Amino acid sequence: MIEFRTYKEHWLEFSSKYENQPFYTTTHIMKRTGVSERTIRSRIAELRIIHEDNNKIMYQDHNNKWQISALVMDHFYSKYSPRTVTRYNQRWVTFITWAMEENYDEQYHLCVVKELRKHFPRTTDKDWLPVIEKTKRGINHAHVLSMVPHEQVFPILNQILFDFRTDDGYDLLVGEVISPHRAERYLRK
Repeated sequence: MIEFRTYKEHWLEFSSKYENQPFYTTTHIMKRTGVSERTIRSRIAELRIIHEDNNKIMYQDHNNKWQISALVMDHFYSKYSPRTVTRYNQRWVTFITWAMEENYDEQYHLCVVKELRKHFPRTTDKDWLPVIEKTKRGINHAHVLSMVPHEQVFPILNQILFDFRTDDGYDLLVGEVISPHRAERYLRK
């Protein structure tokens, strides 16, 4: 049986692994978040006041370029809808993970995602970001970021997994996204 843990426990474990976050330059943040240079400057000014004398959060290197920790990356996302929406600047709402006790191929997991999307006809391809990966035991499992609230996703996905399974059990985790940057980064690991 798969170990039962709450969403908060999963999130704290993931966050603890990434406490020594890399530092990003302002150019990298502009590309990642889609905000302008002017917005970056104003957010840096705000963060300088909040994180005064804290070199673990942000500092200027010897070339006078700002080095900003990934821990505060969420402060740089646009407060309004971005002009161009990418997987990096999307305001993800729900983080979904499921794993079956036995190994199923990628097509099975993608079929589950496709079936889930049918229940939300107003959503587009950009509103879902599925990733299928293997565990250490070699079993495929799925992670999905979604724009649909988790309260709506959980009962439908639970029923879909129950209907699709054979005699195997499954582990399902559906929760709200606390940090969009970390959630998206988790899928790129």
